[in-house]
Amino acid sequence: MIKPLRGIIGQKEVVHSLNKVIAAKNRADKKKKKFIFPPVKLGGLTGLGKSYLAETVAERLVEAGFQFITVPAKPGWNFYRDLAQKISSIDEDSGSGYAIPSVIFVDEAHEKNPIKEQIKLITGTEKPRLWERNGTKLFSDLSQHWWIFASDRELDPAQNRRLMEIILSPYEPKEKKELLKAMSDKKIAVDALEYFEKRMKPMAGHVQQVAREINLEEPDIITLAVAKSIIKHMGLFPQGLIKKDLEAMVRMAESDRPVPVEVLKATAGDVKVKATRARIGWLMALNLTEPKRGGYTLTTQGKNYLRKLQELQTRKPARAIK
Repeated sequence: MIKPLRGIIGQKEVVHSLNKVIAAKNRADKKKKKFIFPPVKLGGLTGLGKSYLAETVAERLVEAGFQFITVPAKPGWNFYRDLAQKISSIDEDSGSGYAIPSVIFVDEAHEKNPIKEQIKLITGTEKPRLWERNGTKLFSDLSQHWWIFASDRELDPAQNRRLMEIILSPYEPKEKKELLKAMSDKKIAVDALEYFEKRMKPMAGHVQQVAREINLEEPDIITLAVAKSIIKHMGLFPQGLIKKDLEAMVRMAESDRPVPVEVLKATAGDVKVKATRARIGWLMALNLTEPKRGGYTLTTQGKNYLRKLQELQTRKPARAIK
């Protein structure tokens, strides 16, 4: 039994569409009938929560015995070799095998990668399919594998026809306030909300982190005075950057090529890719980083930010937040 999505702020039509798939899967299981997962494409502008929704769906399926696998942007054949071993067990002699229940999330699905043509076929068949290339055998069974793609761009027509497309819509002002309250886990005064909204974008997770840093755990409500205190301690300009954000930016600055999300995850010391993606989304919202083929890199503004930070640090020692 897969639990439906509950308590998600906004995106009601998207949640309804995903819950219909979950309900259909539950009905099929109850009647002991075969169910084919429709490959889904989550579309819409950056920052609307495509990755978050995919990960929330995956959490429900993980509770029901599935595993969750994220496909990074522009993966190579080594990744798909490992993926094949994780999502299926294949007999090397006969080529037959059985699928292991999995949710496979392909972010930045518009990026070119070695398996692009195979994914088109995966998303267009109701029968188990097996391919082999460069010694890699990939087996996909849509009765056991739910492929979820995310992209803020149009995919090619051949692939798009084979996907159940769900478009995320921008949040209403009321929904943005509800999100902020939910993520900061505190009541927020109206004037404090307006103060935050004028200065920052998504930022609720960073408000929560900084509140902990400056020992604001006790207040039940964030007043305007507390909001100003948070803003004061949130970085240079202020932009809400914390140590892990800066470590990720430095890693990008040191690389001649775009840095993959998995590398940034290790650099920042994040436990989950979800946290790293939220970190990158925050940096992108501030126009400090941008996506490139194969990963992420600093914008000109991001490079200038690091340079000014370095100049400040050489002038005087950094003061600890009390």
